[in-house]
Amino acid sequence: MKKVLVGLLLLLAVVALAIEVVAPQLAEARIEEHVQARTEGAVGVSADVGTFPVVTRLLATERLPRLAVTLDEVAGQQLTFTSVRFELRGVSLDRDALLAGNVRVRGMQSGHVTVTADAAALQEAIGAPVRLEGGSVIADVAGRQVQLPLALEGGALRLPGGLPTLALPDVVPCTTADTAVLDGRIELSCALEEVPLILT
Repeated sequence: MKKVLVGLLLLLAVVALAIEVVAPQLAEARIEEHVQARTEGAVGVSADVGTFPVVTRLLATERLPRLAVTLDEVAGQQLTFTSVRFELRGVSLDRDALLAGNVRVRGMQSGHVTVTADAAALQEAIGAPVRLEGGSVIADVAGRQVQLPLALEGGALRLPGGLPTLALPDVVPCTTADTAVLDGRIELSCALEEVPLILT
C-alpha cells in the first residue's frame, strides 16, 4: 500500500511538472495568436508569461506576476517601428476564458509600453539622411545638419523644418512619452493606465 501511495505521489509530481512546462507554452501561443489576429501591420508577435511555477501561482492567486508581449516590425502610417513591447505586472486573467482554453487579460497592477525605431526606418519616413549619435537625432535637410528633438505630442513625433509628423501605431496608447536615443535606435516609452485593447 505504501509503495502504491509513493508511486501515486510521484506520478502526480511528474504530471504537475509536465503541466508547469507545457501550460505556459500553450498560453503564450494562444496570446500570440490572439494579438496577431487583432493587430494589423505587425510581422511577428511573441509572448512571455514568466518563469516556473507559473501555473501554481496562477491557481493560487488568479494572477500572473508578469506578462510581456512584443510586436515585431510594426508598420505605422509613416514609420515602421522595429518593435512595440508591452510589459504588464500583477496581471489578472479571465477565469472562464482560461477554463475554455483562452487567455484574456482582465486587469493589471501596472504596465508600460516601449516603442523602438532604427535610423534606417527614420530616414525612409522623413526622406532625409539621419544619424543617431550623442543622444541626438541629426538629419541632413536641404544640405543643413538639423538636430531633431524627440518629443511626442498627441501620439505623434512632431518634427521641425517642414518634416512629416510621425504617428505611433494604433496599438500604442501613448499621447506623451519618455524618449531616448540609444545605440542605433530611438526609444519611446510610457506608462499604461489600463490593459491594452489587443490583450482584452
